[in-house]
Amino acid sequence: MKKIILALLAGSMILGLTGCTMRLTDFTVLSTKNIDLARVGSLERGKSRVEGDNISFIIIFIPTSLCQTAFADNCLKEAIDKAIESVPGAVALVDGVVYHKGWWFIFGQSGFVVQGTPLIDPTLASSQLKSNYIVSNLNDNGEIVSTQYVSKEEYIKLKDEIIKSE
Repeated sequence: MKKIILALLAGSMILGLTGCTMRLTDFTVLSTKNIDLARVGSLERGKSRVEGDNISFIIIFIPTSLCQTAFADNCLKEAIDKAIESVPGAVALVDGVVYHKGWWFIFGQSGFVVQGTPLIDPTLASSQLKSNYIVSNLNDNGEIVSTQYVSKEEYIKLKDEIIKSE
């Protein structure tokens, strides 16, 4: 009897710890920004896909944000905004997907994930840059770990240090 109860408990824990990703929709163009449609021809497609999310926690049955209630549309907007604003000058996303992700077992997470290719307004991109010099740190796999804007002097100093160390 004890073995059956342990097996049922273990099975329910395994099922409870699994997550669920539900593809809500695909989209051709998606934006929460005002776009001047007369300038669509001057917009440029980004080179890589971006992702934005808005995930909140669930403790027991209590959501920690309004994303788990009837106000979830604002949470989807937040995920879209994060994806668009991750690229300077981006005004929309093209060829993308909206997902709802979640998992739960006493404690869990639930929310929206938006992926797409940014559509960039070159005039906004140049005005939004904090500097013309950007330094990125990569991990061993060549993936970007962090990115920061630096002045021209800091860039030259870092460049000289790298050349000397080689």
